[in-house]
Amino acid sequence: MSRRRTLGTKKKIALLAGAAAVAGAGAFALAATSDAAPPPAPRTLSAGDSTVCQGLATALGNNQKFIDGQRANPDAQSAARIANREASSRRSSAAGGVVLPGRGVGSGLPNGPAGAERRAERQRPGGGRR
Repeated sequence: MSRRRTLGTKKKIALLAGAAAVAGAGAFALAATSDAAPPPAPRTLSAGDSTVCQGLATALGNNQKFIDGQRANPDAQSAARIANREASSRRSSAAGGVVLPGRGVGSGLPNGPAGAERRAERQRPGGGRR
């Protein structure tokens, strides 16, 4: 019969210390050679920092330039194009939470199609329904 040999306490401690040293050296080597940069300093963000808000502002600016160009050089379809662009701007603004000038709280003219209909009614002779 063969006799099983067991590790003594000193050998167990030495084996544990060796394993810990190898693991620590590996972790240090990985951390030292990684491409991770230190985190940037914290700063306060605003809505203007959002790419969505910047894109919306650009789109609204482009729409306004187009409308100004159509008003400067009108043709047979200019009125329809301007109405479409203004409606598009109102929908985009409402979806993005932007309040257009003259359409804020208390103006009675909400953003969106319902507000456009109310404005059109006020401009019609008699202000009545169709």
